[in-house]
Amino acid sequence: MRLTEVAMLGFCAIFNCWGIGYLCATIFEHSPQTFAVVIAFITTLASGVTPSINVLMEARPLAFCALFSPNRWAQGYAFAQHFTGRSFHMHNLQKALSLGVNAFPASISLRARCQYEAPIIRFAEGDGNVCSVEPLIWLGISHRLLCLMLLIVRQNARANGGTFKMKGKVRCAWMSRFLIPYVSMFLQLYVFFLFLFLLLTIGFIKEF
Repeated sequence: MRLTEVAMLGFCAIFNCWGIGYLCATIFEHSPQTFAVVIAFITTLASGVTPSINVLMEARPLAFCALFSPNRWAQGYAFAQHFTGRSFHMHNLQKALSLGVNAFPASISLRARCQYEAPIIRFAEGDGNVCSVEPLIWLGISHRLLCLMLLIVRQNARANGGTFKMKGKVRCAWMSRFLIPYVSMFLQLYVFFLFLFLLLTIGFIKEF
């Protein structure tokens, strides 16, 4: 890898990790450091080194952890650049071995060019290579947007109990009893499902 590529990867990985840190501090107000360590441990296990990425993608909770893991995206890009670059003679190795080598452990696929498919599809097939650092940037931005939404909901709950000003009269009595008092909880659930949706969306974006 070139120095510019290493610097770009380092910046994007740190940008993503800080976004995760903001999420931990926003969601777990009392002990964000503890949860940050736990989440870092879980995302490291879900990076696709062992078990491989195709095994992780078969289990839905682990699949979301793999898409959330900054290590998965960062090491996938670093491995792809190293094993397909000039410093690694991939074609000589494939010619030397009679059966040929198409993959290494740790979800490394030996391809001269990155497949133009969605990352989540490549991961399901066992190809853990990442073509660019775009997913890390998108994840870092989405984490910060989710933090902003959670902060707005939380400050609204502290200011006026989680309700919003409504003009006019509520015609349905069940809304005043069940829906309106729990607007804050519904908004937090919406942010959670939006978080899962953003992970899937980034997994289906093809890198350029």
